[in-house]
Amino acid sequence: MSRYKKTVNADTLFRITGINPGTLQGTDILSDGDDYTKADAVMLLFVARLAEAGISPSTIARAIQNIHGFKNDTAWLVISTGALSEIIQPSPCGEPGTKPGKSTRVHNPGVLHFKTVKGSKLKRIIKNPKRYVSIIVNLDEIEKHVKAEWPK
Repeated sequence: MSRYKKTVNADTLFRITGINPGTLQGTDILSDGDDYTKADAVMLLFVARLAEAGISPSTIARAIQNIHGFKNDTAWLVISTGALSEIIQPSPCGEPGTKPGKSTRVHNPGVLHFKTVKGSKLKRIIKNPKRYVSIIVNLDEIEKHVKAEWPK
């Protein structure tokens, strides 16, 4: 049996994440009567960090779909804009299509690209000249914060 509590209430969740409950007024993200897990706390803190950076709710919703961890490396979410969209040339019916990497890369203003990368590959990803602007989130630090604050 784990020495940690499996779930906590909303008040404890706010204390663990350090989020001011007033920032979520008018939303239905949390309910006072519900219990929350460590995974819920990690997700809430992730959402809060992106919101603090000025990221829109619709972008945050898309970012959530792209996060995961790695067993033997740190996980970083990279949100980027730049010449990352592809124009794939049409091919005549029955002929092979454009091979990956052979299409034309273009900048599509306002389109963001999301990628969870290993810490060992982060430098290579952000040095890509096709990435004009990137926001980088250390997912492991968010998880460490929650684990350190989780009640026993």
